[in-house]
Amino acid sequence: MYDITVIDANNCSASTTITVDSIPAPEFTISTTDILCGGTGDTGTLTINVTNANGSTVAYSIDGGTTFVNSSVFSGLAAGDYDVVIQYTLGASVCTTNAQTVTITENTEQN
Repeated sequence: MYDITVIDANNCSASTTITVDSIPAPEFTISTTDILCGGTGDTGTLTINVTNANGSTVAYSIDGGTTFVNSSVFSGLAAGDYDVVIQYTLGASVCTTNAQTVTITENTEQN
């Protein structure tokens, strides 16, 4: 909430209070496909499914927000942890979600 007072050249004033609402973050889920056959060149996949963008334009990151891309599907991934962040833009406001760590695992069992 912000209180604003304006005083003109005649020393007359007017005051008002405004409330600036926060921009709602997108609603999303994350799914992964693990590496089924370790040591064979198989890779994992990570998919971010935005179920409600709340009017925002979104971009996706799996490196903690260092880089963002427009695609919500990341393939060719090695085993390891990935820090998923969504950047959402509404008008001139650019915000990011908190990082969510997901893990791609590699099956190393021999049949």
